[in-house]
Amino acid sequence: MPGFVCSPATPHAMHELRAAVQWAREHRVPLRLTDSFGVVCTGGHLGLATWEPDEYASGVSPVGAAILKSQPQTTDPDEAATIALGAPLPFIEGVAFGLAKLQPTKAWTESIARVQFLAGLELGTFARAWVMRAEVGPMPLPGQAPS
Repeated sequence: MPGFVCSPATPHAMHELRAAVQWAREHRVPLRLTDSFGVVCTGGHLGLATWEPDEYASGVSPVGAAILKSQPQTTDPDEAATIALGAPLPFIEGVAFGLAKLQPTKAWTESIARVQFLAGLELGTFARAWVMRAEVGPMPLPGQAPS
């Protein structure tokens, strides 16, 4: 697995995830809660990457929606996710696990990047509930009541 590292961007990845979910709803892109992003790069020649929903998937995950929204100029899906959410890959893997309601694997819980993974897992679990409720208001921070 490549070791792409990005420093957390402002706004926080949670706000990017929320904006991507709203973007997907506005563009009628079906969302699904899975650890697969549900997107493919259809370009990449001369550095012009184009991301589209995977025709074989039933929808895109919120992370995939972030990739579609931002259209990062890379052909690697993991790197595209790190660019789209402005977060390191272990964090994004945790988000994907949380969205899909998967249990953390021993490889992640014993990894040196477990803190990033577990932070992403918490956000993914929290975002899963928010996406399932189909709220249109702002996604509250963990520990805050919805407004």
